[in-house]
Amino acid sequence: MWDDARAYDLATGMVAHDLPYWESLIAEYRPRRVLDLGCGTGRITLPLVAAAVAVREDAEVVGLDGSRSFLCRATEKLAATPHAHRVSLVDGDMRDFDLGDPFDLIICGFNNLAYIHGIDDHLACFASVRRNLAPGGRFAIDIQTPYLSLLAEARTALFPPVRRELDWHHPAQGISRFSSFYVTSRYDAATQTEYTTHYWEIYHEDGSRESRVKDLTWHHFYPRELLLLLRQAGLEPIAQYGNYDRSPFDETSPQHLWVMTAT
Repeated sequence: MWDDARAYDLATGMVAHDLPYWESLIAEYRPRRVLDLGCGTGRITLPLVAAAVAVREDAEVVGLDGSRSFLCRATEKLAATPHAHRVSLVDGDMRDFDLGDPFDLIICGFNNLAYIHGIDDHLACFASVRRNLAPGGRFAIDIQTPYLSLLAEARTALFPPVRRELDWHHPAQGISRFSSFYVTSRYDAATQTEYTTHYWEIYHEDGSRESRVKDLTWHHFYPRELLLLLRQAGLEPIAQYGNYDRSPFDETSPQHLWVMTAT
């Protein structure tokens, strides 16, 4: 289901709590060229281009993703907006990309960095960002901080609990409800890798129902580890927020909302 654009849109299409934060970065930095890494079906990309064009008429936005089905869906959405000509969508790997003209702002939102595993891949991604960043440009990330009590539970619980993740009512035409649950089956503390299983239930207005089950593997970044990886790639934080309201990052922060520039 991670490559099913329709199901992915049902799960993420109503998520909007992070958008004002990204729009605020656009307003503050006024970038001409913006890159959205792991753009998916365009949930963040479309508001980004609208915000960018509002502050600069010559603004351009590029969305990069490794899923062709997601990019096709993003293309369909763009066609219904007045800013489609300002957006380019690229099929690529965020661990290794070179997109020509550099970018004034590169973002990697929605926990996308967590789905890269291994130090070499992390460094390759950050090196690609550094290579594609314009002088004085910014790189902004959004990563969930480790949920320590849940990870500890995953290492000790004989029967891990099932947790409700999402519950949307009427998320799309013909869909009465979308519900998702997940189980953290294992946490490998040596590699900081969490293994989860996700269950999606799609209820149609005609009474039919679809069920999806998929495993997901993701890396947990700790602050000092993240800082060292960034510095190794020639990137240094200039702002460290811990929530979408831009509160300072500290030990209680649920997010790494950091903004970097090249050193």
